[in-house]
Amino acid sequence: MEDEKQLLKDKAFLLLRRERELNAMRVKHERLGSWLRLTQSLPALIAAEPGLDRVCGSLRRALLAGLGTQRVTFFLVEEASLQALGLTPAPPVSLSPAGAALVGQTRSGVCNARGTDPALGALCDAVGLERFIWTRIETHQGRTPPLLLVAGYARDKAGFQPPFGDDEAAHLENMGQHIAVLLRNKDLVSELERDKARLQTFNEDLEHRVAERTKELARVNESMARALASLEDKDRRLDEDLREARHFQQSILAGLPQRSPIAFEAVFRPLDVVGGDVYDVCEILPGVFRAFMADATGHGVQASLRTIVLKSEYDRLKTVYQSPRALLDAFNERLCAMFPRAEMLSTGCCFDVDLRDPAAPKLRYANAAHPPLLHVSAGRVREIDCDGTMLGVPSQGHGEGIEIALHPGDLLIVASDGVWDQVGGAAEGFDLARVVGVAADGAGAPSTVLTAVLDEMDRFRGDQAIADDITVLSARLADDLRSPSVVAARRELAV
Repeated sequence: MEDEKQLLKDKAFLLLRRERELNAMRVKHERLGSWLRLTQSLPALIAAEPGLDRVCGSLRRALLAGLGTQRVTFFLVEEASLQALGLTPAPPVSLSPAGAALVGQTRSGVCNARGTDPALGALCDAVGLERFIWTRIETHQGRTPPLLLVAGYARDKAGFQPPFGDDEAAHLENMGQHIAVLLRNKDLVSELERDKARLQTFNEDLEHRVAERTKELARVNESMARALASLEDKDRRLDEDLREARHFQQSILAGLPQRSPIAFEAVFRPLDVVGGDVYDVCEILPGVFRAFMADATGHGVQASLRTIVLKSEYDRLKTVYQSPRALLDAFNERLCAMFPRAEMLSTGCCFDVDLRDPAAPKLRYANAAHPPLLHVSAGRVREIDCDGTMLGVPSQGHGEGIEIALHPGDLLIVASDGVWDQVGGAAEGFDLARVVGVAADGAGAPSTVLTAVLDEMDRFRGDQAIADDITVLSARLADDLRSPSVVAARRELAV
């Protein structure tokens, strides 16, 4: 009998426990249904109200009815304070640094008891609740302050309510994210409507302006057509003048000596149709060859005009003076006298190759701020340079010339700064001396060396533009210097 009573008692406890579990499941199901219904109602609630304060008021009332909590409040988070929205206007509530850090760094949370956490206690005091769930809502991608959504119970009610679980906090966080998306979409729709209105106004204004300017454009087109025809005619004449100037500039570059013990080659590539470089090679005495190069400042037409003057004045003096240094000094004095305001500013160099004694050929060299002369002998490349001021500038003191011994087969190269200063793709300068050494090592004729040097320069610069006019002049001594012209010169000196 006692066993039956105990069995009935156990069954009763089991039924009671099952009833409690079913009741808990029913409450949970109803709460889930409330969350779902609230979520489904959000779009209509947010779309119906203008302004964030009105939207928060409608959301607060709906969430209060749906969640069954004592309070639901939206707060605008501004630095270290909270401002309630959707309620009777109230002054902002200050947040302690710990509370502000909690709201700023945590998206959502649960507070069932403030405990010993100072940040959680500060948040409790600020929102006026003791047991609550909360989430932060980013309203418009950082362009406006975020919102803080709080739902829960004050201290007088908190002790009679079950604690909030993590699932309810997750539901509230998901709802907050949904609200954030809806608020952003609403703002975007408002912006689109404003943009649409502005665009419509702009289109109407544009159509009006187009109608007003159509006739004006027709008149302008006629005027432009006449101006274009005039410009094309001027451009045609200018192009013809430039081609004529190029032809003239080419003609003033004297031909190089032929059938001599020295093989001369030259390359002239102006940056524009015409350029500011000029060179000259002549035999000033039997067996004495003189080479000259100058680079006027600038390039294009203005520089080409200077080269005409430079070449003309140089031709007057090139056979008068015995040494290159004396020639450059006299040349500079004449330019300064003719153009005292430095209109003929340029660099230049001059060198003589003296073959009157085939057993002891000599180089005499003078410089006027020009890049150095390259001397290739026995596979070795030397840079030969000496002091000298620019041409066209009054000089207080003259530089010194250089005289060195040459050998059969030696190669001499001078180039304008357009070659020396060329920059490559890596912003490094072109190493002309190295390239000349490599090209001269495997080349026989000067033209082959110059072709190899300029091909290497084009490869080196890549996509970099050529910055200045390019002129290169080379002279290679014959392997046998006992040529008829040298013999004739020796006979003349003997007489």
